[in-house]
Amino acid sequence: MKLEIKAKKSLILFTCSFPYGKSEQFLESEITLLCKAFEKVIVMPMWPADTIRKIPSNCTVVPLKIQFVPQHKFRYYILNNMEIITRALIYCIINTTNKSYYLKNLKKCVIDLTFLIEESKLIERSYNTYLNLTDVLYFYWFDKPFIHFALLKKQGKIKHRLVSRGLGYDYDPIQNKLGFFPFREMEMEQIDHLVINSKWGSDLVKKLYYAYKKKVKYSYLGLPNPVVLNPLNETGIFHLVSCSYVIELKRIHLIVEILKHIDFPIKWTHIGEGPLLEEIKETARALPRNVISVFPGFIASVIDFYKKKPCDLFITTTWTEGLPFTLAEAIAHGIPVLGTAVCGIPEIANENTGFLIPRDFEPKDAAQIIRNYNSSASDSKLKLRKSARAYFEKKFTAEKNVPDFVDTYLS
Repeated sequence: MKLEIKAKKSLILFTCSFPYGKSEQFLESEITLLCKAFEKVIVMPMWPADTIRKIPSNCTVVPLKIQFVPQHKFRYYILNNMEIITRALIYCIINTTNKSYYLKNLKKCVIDLTFLIEESKLIERSYNTYLNLTDVLYFYWFDKPFIHFALLKKQGKIKHRLVSRGLGYDYDPIQNKLGFFPFREMEMEQIDHLVINSKWGSDLVKKLYYAYKKKVKYSYLGLPNPVVLNPLNETGIFHLVSCSYVIELKRIHLIVEILKHIDFPIKWTHIGEGPLLEEIKETARALPRNVISVFPGFIASVIDFYKKKPCDLFITTTWTEGLPFTLAEAIAHGIPVLGTAVCGIPEIANENTGFLIPRDFEPKDAAQIIRNYNSSASDSKLKLRKSARAYFEKKFTAEKNVPDFVDTYLS
C-alpha cells in the first residue's frame, strides 16, 4: 500500500448521500483509506438523510445545500448570466454530435443553465472556506454537483483540479432518460480526470467524447479483503443468491423464469428492495415445490450475510449495468457468479469466476448452466470458488485499488 499519512493536505469528496442513510456502501471502505492519505477529508453529501454512519475522526461532514430560489423575474438572471450562458452553449453546440438537441431545446437549455449558474454562485459563496483548503475536488458520481464546479472553473472562479468517478448511469447514455447528457461537452472540457469503473465504460466514453479521450481512464472500485470466506453448503439444497434494487432494468423476473426449469432442491434468496418487489414475490409463489424463494429485503451488511450463509452461486440478469459491485462482493467471499454479457459485467463474470450468458438468453439455457454446476464434482466446485476468490484479490481489493487511485489521480 502506497498511502502515506499527512503527505497531502485536505480532500473534499462529493457524494450522493454518504455517510448518511444506507446507500453508497462501497464508500465505507474507501473513506477509511482516504482518511489515512489526507490530513482531513471533508465529505459533502447532496442528500443527507436522518442517520449517519461511523466515519474516521479526521473526516468532517458538510451537507451541500444549493437550492436556488429566484428573488426577481427570471429574465433578470438570464440577462445577468448571458455571457457564461452563451459561452457554454456555443462550446457544447460546436463540440457535440447531437447539435439538434441544443437547437431544438434552446430555451430549455438557457433556463437550465441559468439555474445551474445561480446554484454554482451559492456554492462559491457558502463553501469558499472549505474550497480554500484543497486544490483537488473529488466527485464520486459524474453528476450534480460536478456541473456546478465545471461552470465555476469555466468562469475562472476556481482553479481546482476536478476528478470524478463514473459508475454507470452517470456516463452511459442508455441509462439516461434522454439518451444523452446535456452540457456534457462543457463538463468534459473542464474535468481533469474522469475515472470510469470499468474498461468497457472507459472505452464507451472515449468513443462518445473522442476529443477528450486522454482525460478518461478506468479504475476498479475496491472492497476490503475478507478474512472469513463463504462457508461451504452442506445442506443438500443449492443456494442461489441475487442482490439488487428491484426495478425493470434489473430483470429480476427472469430469475423466476430460470427457476421454473430447475428440477432439484434449490433455495433462491434475493437481497434488496424496490418498487417491483411485491410483484416478484407474487410471481415466485407459483414456482415448483422444489424451489424455495426468500426475500429479506435490504440487508445492512451483505458482507456479514456471506460470512454466515452458505451460497453456491450469485446471479444477475440485468439488461444493462456499469460494473455491478454486487458481483465483486460475491467473488470476494469465494462465491462463483453467473451474469449477462452486457457492459462491464464480463470483467467480473468470466471463466475465472463463473459463467456468462447472452443478454437475451433463454431461461432454460441459464437453468442448464446451474444444473450442470450443481451436478459437478465437489472438487470442481471448490476449484471454481478458489479461482473466483483469487480473481478478486488480483482485481478488486480496496487495499490495492484505493491507494493506486489516490496516487494516480488525487495527489
